[in-house]
Amino acid sequence: MLAPARLILTESKSRLLYLGNDLKFITALRQALDEAVYLLVTCADREGALLFLKSNIPYEVLLIDFAWRKKDGLEVARLARKLAHRKRMPIVLIGGARLSRQMRGVAEEAGVTLCVLKTQDVPEVLRRLIGRKT
Repeated sequence: MLAPARLILTESKSRLLYLGNDLKFITALRQALDEAVYLLVTCADREGALLFLKSNIPYEVLLIDFAWRKKDGLEVARLARKLAHRKRMPIVLIGGARLSRQMRGVAEEAGVTLCVLKTQDVPEVLRRLIGRKT
């Protein structure tokens, strides 16, 4: 009898949590990021997002798609800031359109580190953000 094949796991260096449901954006981000360096974890429902955030799974960056839940996504950012193990995690709000000055202020109050347009080079922004952190 042969021994069962062992599953070899390779650990990514940076785990990113994306909260949203924009499949085109997810695909583009996955194609632009090196899988050996970045693991993109995606979640499209609020309850799952809360479970991911409350878990002890380490994430380098939290990405929140503003179109996903609008202001409710900012409540998720607020919750992340209240969790001791997520206080220092950068939170990036990704939008399809530029936010108003008032909305950017609300996002900052919620704990958002950076607001980025989907049309920007998001992978490069993430590389710089993570590079600053490490």
